[in-house]
Amino acid sequence: MKNIKLKLGDVIHSYNGEHDDHVVQLCNLLLINKRGSYSQIEGFYCDVCKKAYAKNLQYLKRKFSNYQYDSPSEHLEFNEKGYSLKGKFITRLSDLNISGHDFRDIIALVPILTLNGEIISKRIPALLCESCYRFYILETEIKSLERCGKILCRVVTEEYWNSNDIKNAKFNLKSESILYQMGYNVNSQINLRYWERQRILLNVISNGILTKGEVLSHIDYLIKRSEDRIVLSKAVRKWKADRQFVANIDLDLQSYKVEEIRIRRHNV
Repeated sequence: MKNIKLKLGDVIHSYNGEHDDHVVQLCNLLLINKRGSYSQIEGFYCDVCKKAYAKNLQYLKRKFSNYQYDSPSEHLEFNEKGYSLKGKFITRLSDLNISGHDFRDIIALVPILTLNGEIISKRIPALLCESCYRFYILETEIKSLERCGKILCRVVTEEYWNSNDIKNAKFNLKSESILYQMGYNVNSQINLRYWERQRILLNVISNGILTKGEVLSHIDYLIKRSEDRIVLSKAVRKWKADRQFVANIDLDLQSYKVEEIRIRRHNV
């Protein structure tokens, strides 16, 4: 196992299993003190972004106070009404018989797409885990939210965090794909109206949950996979309409002049 030396003042980031973009390897973190000796703790390290990660930062802050800690809880949006869950995960709980968490009661502001097309914030009792910095809501409260409209957050179960699929969450196309979690669906039985589907897509992009390119790529895949199947012709028409909507979203992006295009060819 790799040893990572950290000097006084180095930053230790909170590890919560959500580092989809990089391979975060298990390692030993060697916390070097003023005398040059060190304490060894189990941690994680990313060779791409050169960042060290550890669990339970609250404990480390108390024991190793001379280091800097970057905890997601310090960046949570909070106002006098509660914590904004805009663009965040909601973990649904059937009960509280779960070990390994340090829960505290909070009020969560959950974005909802109502039946008349408005996006509102619903205040609801929830839990914030001080160990993993995730939001948890009981199943009864989730049902209450669903009666108000479409929940514009990624809604997963407790089992999701222990799933091997989490590392590939951005591109897995199963029932827990990001767009599915955010409520996007072209199934005729669910029968979302076009403006409901497109408001969900706009919310996903504008909140930085997926980029515009990732959404377009995902829809392109769905169309390509299904356009020759007659039974999916209605779904394909919806995907094509939604793709056109996404393509026309103006993000006010910076433009770059392209001097050269290189095409990577495989098996040549």
